[in-house]
Amino acid sequence: MPEITIGMPVYNGERFLEGALRSILAQTAGDFELLISDNASTDRTREIVRDIAARDRRIELRANGKNLGATQNYNVLVGLARGRFFKWAAHDDLLAPEYLERCMRELAARPDVIICYPATTMIDAFGKPTGTDPRDAVRVSAGTPHERFRGFMASAWPTLGCNAVFGLIRLDALKNTRLVGNYASADKILLGELALLGKFHQLTEPLFLRREHAESSVRANPGVHERNQWFDPLSTGQPGFIHWKWVAEYLKGIYHSPIPTPEKLRCIAVMRQHVERDKERLKAELKRPLKLLLSRAGVRAGKGS
Repeated sequence: MPEITIGMPVYNGERFLEGALRSILAQTAGDFELLISDNASTDRTREIVRDIAARDRRIELRANGKNLGATQNYNVLVGLARGRFFKWAAHDDLLAPEYLERCMRELAARPDVIICYPATTMIDAFGKPTGTDPRDAVRVSAGTPHERFRGFMASAWPTLGCNAVFGLIRLDALKNTRLVGNYASADKILLGELALLGKFHQLTEPLFLRREHAESSVRANPGVHERNQWFDPLSTGQPGFIHWKWVAEYLKGIYHSPIPTPEKLRCIAVMRQHVERDKERLKAELKRPLKLLLSRAGVRAGKGS
């Protein structure tokens, strides 16, 4: 069995895919399998993968018959993984050659750490560095679940860049979560669930090169409406009560987590503090449908007078 499983979900990734694959295959830690789940691409994605896989048997392609959406395409890779450690890899990002080796070394030395991830350097469409990503600093190093969760919520909301979700993760811990949900910012909720299970550790070396370009998921789907549909094509895309949705999902994650009941109750108390901090946006979401109902009622009353 390989020590590490790298899972790459991809859709129409021909522009950057080959570079991403070569950066993975050039890792100094070579004991890994690379599983690629193609979401019914209409470009040369599968051709590129098959060409490189013919020369490296660590690569395996899963070709979906239709676009399953980002959520299913990410999660199916976890179910197929055989390694003790798991890493998601985007088709447009790059890894420094020492990425896996440095993360593995840290996880081997510290069994209480469940995610190890390096600092991030942002690059443009041409691979030119554009700066570091300051949104990586997540305080998840305390000894108890509720303290880690409090640190995560205080440092991660609302600015977290979620680069940690592309770190090296202990697979058994990842399988104790609900994985990626089918709604906007589901990766942030997943990190919150993982914080209940163990510590995060960030390397100081910038070994992760995250690419920003016009076709990236965030830029191509700038609003909650579009991101909902990116995660789940069957969604209507309507944002609705998205902040209330996130609160509910954090609470579901706490309930689902295999931590002691007293710790769950302390985590719920942390969520009460978060609701208090975010109360203005939560109130605003409740006001919008009320205004709409009143507006419609006024129109109907006017027609009937």
